[in-house]
Formats: sequence, structure tokens, C-alpha cells
Amino acid sequence: MTLPPGMYQNQSNKVFRLHKSLYGLKQASRQWYARLSTFLISHGYKQCSTDYSLFLKHNFNSFTALLVYVDDIVLTGNDLAEITNITQLLDVAFKIKDLGDLRFFLGFEVARKKQATVSRSSSEAEYRAMASVVCELQWLTFLLKDIGISFIQPAVLYCDNKSALHIAANPVFHERTKHIEIDCHIIREKVQNGLVKLLPVTSPNQLADIYTKALSPAAFKFLYVKLGMYDIHS
Repeated sequence: MTLPPGMYQNQSNKVFRLHKSLYGLKQASRQWYARLSTFLISHGYKQCSTDYSLFLKHNFNSFTALLVYVDDIVLTGNDLAEITNITQLLDVAFKIKDLGDLRFFLGFEVARKKQATVSRSSSEAEYRAMASVVCELQWLTFLLKDIGISFIQPAVLYCDNKSALHIAANPVFHERTKHIEIDCHIIREKVQNGLVKLLPVTSPNQLADIYTKALSPAAFKFLYVKLGMYDIHS
């Protein structure tokens, strides 16, 4: 190992003693994990027996989970005070950098189905959701084209809100659309270009409801069967 810039050693028979492992050395990750786990356990966290990189803390109704991957940490739970406290303690001990709400982790993107503005009607909310789907469809068509897979247009997009479908089809719907941002009207443009085809679907047959609503047992079973999911115990 060479000396850092600005340091000189005249005596060749002396060596440096490391007080902590240097990043990049073989033992660095092991020593880092040992120190971090000891620190967390000393503050009431328990190491999960099925996943050693997961540390949990239960305290009455409070629950906090801390997931470690090398030098990246994901912290979540229902106790904001505990999250703030352990974050401050970690910063004092390790000088961490708080990146805020989780967005990317191990190649996964974490997206949070709340919009930036308040909708004035359910039609507007459905219309905004359709605009997001259309943008994703456009991106997928570009991706499929790049990897040489043909894409048969138009893509079928179902919506259970008739007013939202009318807004997408009718360019003169001023009273309901004058407060909606211009970029949301990409739906109308892509319909005219033949990228998507909008079709109505009744609410009981809306498969997306299984992910977004608290359904009755009968409605839930009806939808998960349509998704190709079956209860092996029934």
C-alpha cells in the first residue's frame, strides 16, 4: 500500500497500524458488518434468523425494520420517532448520508398509484391514471423496437369511467378539462396516432380493483381467478 499524498516515511522498517478497515480491502465488508450489527443489537434491534441482513425492533405497537446491503441501508417502520432516533445515532457513529424517501434499491425503482395535484372529480383521477399508463406503453413500444420485437398496435387500454373515456375522445370538453395540465392530454394524441385503443369495462370486471380496493370475498375470488391465480387449498 502506498502512502497518501503529503505523507513521507524515512524509516523503511516501520508500518502503519489501521484502526479500522479500509474500503475495498478483503476484510473491510466483514468488519463493517460486524461493527454495524453490534451497534444495532446494542440499541435494541434483533437480527432476523432467516435473513442476517435484516434487523428488527418491536416495542409494543412500534415496529422498525432495517435492511443492510453492503454499505446501503433501507429503514422503514410505523414509528417515526424511532426512525429519526436510529438515523441520528447511525449518523453519529458512522457519518451516514440520508437520501430521503426510498426511490432506487438494488436495481428496483420504488414508485409511490399519490399524484402531485388534487383531482376535482373521479373522472379526472381516472384520466390522469390513464395518462401515466399511456406513457409507460409508449416507452415499452420503444424498448420492444430496440430489441427487435414487433408490437401489434393499438394496445388495448380498459377504463371503467365513461367520463374519462369521453374526455380522451372529445377535444371540446372544456368545463371538465380546462384545469387539467396539457401533458395529461397525451392520451388523446396517442389514440389518434393509433398507439392505444380505449375500451370501456364494467366496474365488477375491472381487474385493477384487486390491487387498489378492499373487495368482498366473492368479488376478490372472482377477480383473482380471472388473473389466473387459484387457491390450492380450495
